[in-house]
Amino acid sequence: MTAFPFDLPLAHFLTMTASVIAGALVADSVETSGRRWLDRVRRFLGIR
Repeated sequence: MTAFPFDLPLAHFLTMTASVIAGALVADSVETSGRRWLDRVRRFLGIR
């Protein structure tokens, strides 16, 4: 029972770290695709 209190926070910490990294990756890809979309819109409006 001594190791269990250490295992639980460690698993929680790993889960939080993984979710933070995944969130950062998703936000980065969304930001880059958003920039591409904005560039397309600007080009479209610039051509018109």
